[in-house]
Amino acid sequence: MESGKARSSSEVPSMCNSVFDKSICYATTWGSSQVFKTSNHGDTWNITSNNSGSGWGSDLCREDPTLVLTGNYGSQAYLTTNGGATFFNVNTGLSEAGQVLWFRKRILGSICRQDFFIN
Repeated sequence: MESGKARSSSEVPSMCNSVFDKSICYATTWGSSQVFKTSNHGDTWNITSNNSGSGWGSDLCREDPTLVLTGNYGSQAYLTTNGGATFFNVNTGLSEAGQVLWFRKRILGSICRQDFFIN
């Protein structure tokens, strides 16, 4: 989805939006392993990430909308700290069942592994 044109026929299993700015929303795709972002209420969508593995879940930190967590059905999880400009892998030590993502909070300006829940 870019400039109003469909880019793939992949399933979109997850969408999350910011409570601070309702024009911002992220969507993961199942087959193409991409994360899309809109900043204009869905009028246009741009690819923010091409993570390995299929996208299954996503969540934004409720205290800081620049922190976004995405993951697949297995043990892959990716975090951005800059609103989707770059994502890095945070799957070290995760189990093989990553179906639920919940970004609880940001503590003292740093990201702690205990601050998000992946199960």
